[in-house]
Amino acid sequence: MDKKLAISFSENVPGCYSHVELECLYDLTWSLPDSATIVEIGVEYGRSTSIYLQIAREKALRVHLIDSWMQDTSRTAFAHFTQMVQDHFLGVPFTLHSRA
Repeated sequence: MDKKLAISFSENVPGCYSHVELECLYDLTWSLPDSATIVEIGVEYGRSTSIYLQIAREKALRVHLIDSWMQDTSRTAFAHFTQMVQDHFLGVPFTLHSRA
């Protein structure tokens, strides 16, 4: 997996993580053993989730996502997240726990 391409993709997803933080997240996630479990609480638009799902393809990570999207009253973040998954991560297994 190309780290620069992965981070470039994730930077195009709305979110709070800076370039340096995405690099650190990528490195930490890549260092996990194959089939490791990741639990993310607070998905919002999916910037950090996009790192997990890109690496999950390569390392068979088990990804569990938790978000109610209760503060997303316009449904923009949830819509963006679901579109990102449909466009780029079909076939990458993950579990979504949500009230959305």
